[in-house]
Amino acid sequence: MKKCWLFLLLLAAFRWSGFGQEIHFTKVDPPKDDPWTGITGITQDSQGYLWLAAFNGLYKYDGNNYTFYRSEAYNPNSLGTNQLEHIFANKDGIIRVATFGAGLDRLDPLTGKFTNFRHRTNEPGSLADNKVSCIIGAYNGIVGRNQEYGKSIHVNSVEGKESESIIQLST
Repeated sequence: MKKCWLFLLLLAAFRWSGFGQEIHFTKVDPPKDDPWTGITGITQDSQGYLWLAAFNGLYKYDGNNYTFYRSEAYNPNSLGTNQLEHIFANKDGIIRVATFGAGLDRLDPLTGKFTNFRHRTNEPGSLADNKVSCIIGAYNGIVGRNQEYGKSIHVNSVEGKESESIIQLST
């Protein structure tokens, strides 16, 4: 009798497993004006925009059009470099970008301005080094990780607002 109940239970589980959520994919073509060259990270912000980090800059996709962000040599409010490693969007919509050797960049999408965080010798509040290869969301901010050297940094977030201080967690 137990075998019969077990068989019926398994049969029911397989029968109802087909009622799960359907997943649909839509192919997204690269932009025609500034085609990307290697996507290194993807995230979605709280507004639903898709952000793509690439070897040639940052793309924001709204479902129809792209906005392209790139480094501008004499603009301190632009990306620090076009070679991007990783990307993260926090719950407040702030975009953090890890770069290939140029530190960590913070984009406020409302203003379109970037803040660049770099290693500065003899400045304890700066990055431990400029190689940030991964960004992970944390309860009170974000953690950036340099896989090559095993260093981590923590960017504080106080009462929902990210502060500008960066703390090295480990070396």
